[in-house]
Amino acid sequence: MVKKLAIVFIFFFYSFDNSYSQTISARAFTDKSDYQVGDYINYTIEITHNHDLQVFKPPLSELAKDIDVLKSDEPVVEENQGQKTIIYRYVIAKYDSTDVTIPEIPIIYHLGKDTTSLTVAANSVQFIVRTLPVNTSAEIKDVKPPIFIPMDLLTILLILLAILLLILLVLYLYKRNQKKKQKMVERKRVYIIPPHVKALTELHALEEKKLWQQGLVKDYHTGITEIIRRYFEDRFKILALESSTTEILEQLTRVVLPQDIYKIVNDFLNNADLVKFAKYKPLPSVNEEMMKQAVDIVENTVPVTFEKSSREKVNV
Repeated sequence: MVKKLAIVFIFFFYSFDNSYSQTISARAFTDKSDYQVGDYINYTIEITHNHDLQVFKPPLSELAKDIDVLKSDEPVVEENQGQKTIIYRYVIAKYDSTDVTIPEIPIIYHLGKDTTSLTVAANSVQFIVRTLPVNTSAEIKDVKPPIFIPMDLLTILLILLAILLLILLVLYLYKRNQKKKQKMVERKRVYIIPPHVKALTELHALEEKKLWQQGLVKDYHTGITEIIRRYFEDRFKILALESSTTEILEQLTRVVLPQDIYKIVNDFLNNADLVKFAKYKPLPSVNEEMMKQAVDIVENTVPVTFEKSSREKVNV
C-alpha cells in the first residue's frame, strides 16, 4: 500500500513540475541569416508566460561577447488568452566576416512572490557576416550610398525661418555699417574764429581795398563801422548793428572796459555818423585815424584769456 502511494506521489509531482515548465517559453531570432559587414542586425527575444510569472530582461551585451550591441529598445508587451508575451528587440553588429552564433540566452524569472530565480533558455541563433566583393580596378567609393532622410513640413519651415532670420541679420548689419560710413563722410571741421581775430582780419581787408583813396569815403566809413558794430555783438553780446550810437554807448556802460576805450568808441562812432548822415567830407588824416581807432578798440578789448583761434569742433 505504501509503495503504491509513493508511486502516485512521484507521478503527481512530476506532472505538477512538468505543467509549470510549460508556463514560460522563449525564442530568439534575427530578421535574416545573411549580412554584410557594417549592416545593422535586428535581433529579437520573444518570451511568452503566464501572468503569475515575473520575467527579467536578459543582459544581451554581457551574455553574447562576440557581437556589439548598438541599441536596446524598450520591451513591447502583448496579452492574448490569459498569457503575456514580452518582446525584446536589439540592434547588433559584427565587423568581421565570419559565421556568428549567438548562444542560448538564459531568461531569469520568478514564480509569483517567490524570490527563487528560475531560468528558461532562448534558442541559439546563427547567421553569416560577409565582406563586400572588392574590385581593385573600379573607382573607390563608399561601402553604402548616402541615406536620404526625408524632411517633414515642420522641418522645412524651420529651415526657411532660419534662412530668413540670417538674411535679416545680414541686412541689418550692412545698413548699420553704411550709416557709420555715411556719418564719417558727412563729418566736417568747423573752425571757430574769436571775434577779435575776425574783426582785425576784416579791418585789414578793408584797408587793402583803399576805398577812401578812390573817393568812396562813405563806403569806407560804412564798412569800418559795420565791422566794429558786429565785433561788439560777437564780443559783448549786445545789439549793435541796428542800434544808434547813443544806444551802443549806453549798452557798453554795462561792460567793464578801460576808460579811454569809451572815449575812442564815442569819437569813432560820431565821426562815422557825420560822414553817413551829415555828408561830412573828412580829411585823409581823419580816415586814417578811423582805421587806427578801430584797431585800438579791438586790440584793447581782447579777453585776457580766450580760446585759441585754432580750436575746432566736429560737426556731426
